[in-house]
Amino acid sequence: MNPEHNTNPEQQSPSTASEAEAHLTPGPETMKLLTVDLERISDVEARFRLFEGIISHGAPFAAFLRLPVVAAEEPSVIERFNHSYAGSWPSLERFLHDQLESLGWHEILDALRRDHGIGPDVLDWNFDGFLVQAREVFDIIELDGWHHVFAK
Repeated sequence: MNPEHNTNPEQQSPSTASEAEAHLTPGPETMKLLTVDLERISDVEARFRLFEGIISHGAPFAAFLRLPVVAAEEPSVIERFNHSYAGSWPSLERFLHDQLESLGWHEILDALRRDHGIGPDVLDWNFDGFLVQAREVFDIIELDGWHHVFAK
């Protein structure tokens, strides 16, 4: 699976550019969790890193802090975020569709259907099974209606 997802608004169509920016804005759930993090962290440098991560990366960074293997206090937390963040999607279905697209599997399935005369409703993806496979490769955190995805 390819953990690439373009979240650069300048490289997207206008309809997806606003969507790409929307996932960055911390919503109420994100703000509540960040408040708890700030109250828990007493180290000034760690608090500064938390602010830096939120200012630079928004809600996806807050979602990253929800992973059990991540500690907001660790000095490399922003570097680890940058290394593992794959993107944010408004739904799991959209994430899975984009992953299938990036792997070229949609084209392969379309060619198989066309070459063998298989109708469009006869052969399709098992998204539940694909999600199980995706969760082996990615951590997915849902926060404020967005699915933030991180490579394991």
